[in-house]
Amino acid sequence: MYLPLQAAPIDRTGAGMGSLPAGVFPSDVCVGVGVNKQGEVCVNLPIIGNVCIPIHTPFPPGTAAQVCANTCTHWGFPTGACATVTVANHQVAHYCVGWC
Repeated sequence: MYLPLQAAPIDRTGAGMGSLPAGVFPSDVCVGVGVNKQGEVCVNLPIIGNVCIPIHTPFPPGTAAQVCANTCTHWGFPTGACATVTVANHQVAHYCVGWC
C-alpha cells in the first residue's frame, strides 16, 4: 500500500486556524483575561483548545491578568502549547500541555 503524493500543502485554515496560512501556527500570543470565581484564568490555547489555569496566589474575581501562549513544535508539527500568566507584571502561573 502506498501513500498518495502531495504536490502542494493542504490549506487547513477552515479547521479552527482562522485566517492563518497553511502550516503557520501562532506563537507568543498574549491576551488579557480576568481571574474567575474559582481563582483561575481560562484561555483558548492554540492547537489545544480551552484550558483553565489555576492561580495559587489569591486574587479577587475580576482581577486583570495577561496570558501569553506559545505553540510548541517538533519537526515542524504542533505538539503542544505553554502559557504564562502574569498579574501586575509578575508571573503567577506557568502551564504546559502536550509535548513541549
